[in-house]
Amino acid sequence: MKILAIRFSAMGDVVLTMPVLKSVLQSNPELQMDILTRKSFQVFFNILSD
Repeated sequence: MKILAIRFSAMGDVVLTMPVLKSVLQSNPELQMDILTRKSFQVFFNILSD
């Protein structure tokens, strides 16, 4: 299954979203998630690939 997560809002909202996305990925190892965000927020989402 593939999911596109889109997150352009404030940095605090992005940080609060991270645990949810990480939990979804851990619970569904077959899941492929792409994230569309501001370039300045990319560093926050890099931890999801660990």
